[in-house]
Amino acid sequence: MQFLSDKEISGKLFELRDFTFTSALPVGKDSTKFSSCMKKVLVLADIFQDSIRARDTLRHLARSLPTLLLSHGFKTIQTRCNCLLKGDLEWLWASCTKLGRARQTRLAANPHTGKARTATQLDALAQKLARAGNYSKPCQAVCSDSTPSLGSHTLAKLQAKNPQGNVDFDKTFWPSAADMDALRQEDDWRHVAEEHFSVDNIRKYFARSPPLSAQDADG
Repeated sequence: MQFLSDKEISGKLFELRDFTFTSALPVGKDSTKFSSCMKKVLVLADIFQDSIRARDTLRHLARSLPTLLLSHGFKTIQTRCNCLLKGDLEWLWASCTKLGRARQTRLAANPHTGKARTATQLDALAQKLARAGNYSKPCQAVCSDSTPSLGSHTLAKLQAKNPQGNVDFDKTFWPSAADMDALRQEDDWRHVAEEHFSVDNIRKYFARSPPLSAQDADG
């Protein structure tokens, strides 16, 4: 929890969202081990049920489990799950950021173009995605004949369609951590937290949600 707390305080709790990962689909023993990791997160949520900040952090951890545990291929699922169960979250996080930055570097050196892949390239791509457990993408790669809209004017059109505003967060009137802790102790806040964000509600949410929630290669 100290590692996650440090990430939350430093504003880096959501840094894994900067990267795109393809998550494998756990089956058999891998699925059982992945479920054990999710149960551990729920146990921690039960322990820290009186702390809104801790529960919010654990909620994000649960959503990040597919990225942390399933994005390095089938052969590493058991090992990565065991690391989480032992509490070695820092290593898992670092390996994901390392993989994400390496992929960004490769893309920067060899950016995507609108050129269609050859039949040999499509075959290699489809086999790679299928071995990673992502079966919808190879079907799309083989069956689709469309090409990405990546031309010299694509970036300018996207920027015009999605203008960028000021990304600097104004904290002039933002409450301090002590103010937020005091606010969370008020009766109205506790009522909302107990009614809508209780451990039981969180448990039901993840029990009814699909097992994979990490973003795929297309974001």
